[in-house]
Amino acid sequence: PVRTFSLRTYLLFLVIATAIPVMLVGAVLVSRVVRDNRVETERRLLEAARVGASVVDAELQGTIRALQGLAESDRLVDSQLAEFRLQAERVMTTQPIWAAVSLAGLDRRQIVNTRQPVGDRLPEVTDLASFDRAVQTRAPAIGTLHVGKITQERGFLVRVPVLHDGRVLYV
Repeated sequence: PVRTFSLRTYLLFLVIATAIPVMLVGAVLVSRVVRDNRVETERRLLEAARVGASVVDAELQGTIRALQGLAESDRLVDSQLAEFRLQAERVMTTQPIWAAVSLAGLDRRQIVNTRQPVGDRLPEVTDLASFDRAVQTRAPAIGTLHVGKITQERGFLVRVPVLHDGRVLYV
């Protein structure tokens, strides 16, 4: 006996035979679109990260140049710290993102801090690694992200050594 199928069954087979390849092609196309979108998103994020890094780098370089100019102050060579503090406060008005300007001796104790009133006891410096690096290399050093002891604000320390006759006087 030959088995015969109804017209309804033939139509069902036809629909299934047509739908399966269409669904497979659709799945392949969707996966390609998803992959292409992921690659494009990664490219855009990488570009945004590069732009952000460039902005941060430019800001840090500007900060270093301003601090190097301040480190050249004659007030530091003559230990005129009150006058140096006034200079530092004037520079601070031009740098809205700075939390403070501080000056520390080689013993790691702050001598001047523009966020503390004159005469207040000042703490030792934080982020000793960047402090020591600035002293040893006689070059600017950027510290890690930390919370300041006085300002209680998050930020990066930018250390610039104060040099006189080739030796470090302050940081």
